[in-house]
Amino acid sequence: VGVILIYITGLSVRLFFGFELQLFLDRMMSKIPIVRSIYNAIRDLFKFLHPSQELKQGTGRFAVFKISEDGPYLAGFVTSAKPIESNGKKYYTVFVPTAPNPITGFFFMVEEKNLSFVDLNYEDALKFVITAGIFMPEGGENIKNGLAKLLKKVGEESAGKDS
Repeated sequence: VGVILIYITGLSVRLFFGFELQLFLDRMMSKIPIVRSIYNAIRDLFKFLHPSQELKQGTGRFAVFKISEDGPYLAGFVTSAKPIESNGKKYYTVFVPTAPNPITGFFFMVEEKNLSFVDLNYEDALKFVITAGIFMPEGGENIKNGLAKLLKKVGEESAGKDS
């Protein structure tokens, strides 16, 4: 009974003070002009990369895409729930984390025709990126299927240009 009481007391103190400390830190950082924007951006990135977080519909989906006619092909996480439309074209924002540190990476705006979503859960996709492709979930079939869809989409597009 004593151990359970100590555990419950410790848990409640940690949850209460942890929450209060986070609120205090957020309030303090929001008062410093330049630090505020950097702090909020980093906080949002950590929320996005945290695997246990409930992701909004459409964000956090894993995708493969190309950035030029000849490649290369990249893999990353779609960060926008809805595409940005401009001049009749749709663009998605994509974050490509670097391996082995997924907190750093590159940000791209990718036209929909150059992007293919991969049917892969968030945790496996993050493992794939962190291990630089060494970890292949389900033997890599989902990655292969995503690339095949992209190659088909790009092939149909280039066939239409040749006609």
